Amino acid sequence: MRRFLIILGITLAGAVAMGQHVEPGDRGYLVKVGNKAPKVVLPMVTGDTLRLSDLQGKIVVLQFTASWCSVCRKEMPHLEREVWQRFKDKDF
Repeated sequence: MRRFLIILGITLAGAVAMGQHVEPGDRGYLVKVGNKAPKVVLPMVTGDTLRLSDLQGKIVVLQFTASWCSVCRKEMPHLEREVWQRFKDKDF
């Protein structure tokens, strides 16, 4: 089975823009440790469908970014080098 890296990150600016209260020291993420993931179903370019539930027991990182987001563009090489390359052979 192919391994997929899907990343989810929500910026502090996004939280503030959405009217969310952000505690001091909080990185601004709307998703907290222990939250249950929603049902995610993604159509793949191959015509297959990937369901988050199919990846149960694996480490899954979801990050939605925008090509115009300068912070996102700076973050992607780090995620590739420091996260994906490091953990890709560990059921990630």
